[in-house]
Amino acid sequence: MLSKEDDKKPITQKFLFQVAFSCRLQLEKGSIDKPVLNRIKTRYREFFDRPDVDQFVDFLVKEFPRHGDTLGTLYVKEVFGDGEVIRDGFYEVDGEKIAHSFLLVEGKDGRVVVDIAADQFDGPAIHVGVLQHPWSMGEG
Repeated sequence: MLSKEDDKKPITQKFLFQVAFSCRLQLEKGSIDKPVLNRIKTRYREFFDRPDVDQFVDFLVKEFPRHGDTLGTLYVKEVFGDGEVIRDGFYEVDGEKIAHSFLLVEGKDGRVVVDIAADQFDGPAIHVGVLQHPWSMGEG
């Protein structure tokens, strides 16, 4: 998690992109610190009723970014320390809204989407920007 000194700075999209880039790189390498990964697994249990959460999250780390939107979102939130995990979000592909998780952060310029797994839908590997098409929230 970022230090309290970082809390005093206005949260810019550039700063959020740096955090997202670092998280993405660590996930691609599969090199998440064990204590952080364990906290993510705990949060994952809050979202999904699965008896095999530990094994499933380990699988997602190996397969990232495929099916890794919730994993990536929880990791960015863990590192950044703030934001709302949007689990009822969508990413639109060819007119079809596909269930997708991302982080929503109050930034200097309003609410900002932080997404490090949209490339599973041929979107950007890292997106930090306003909530707009192809991202959406609510009912599909």
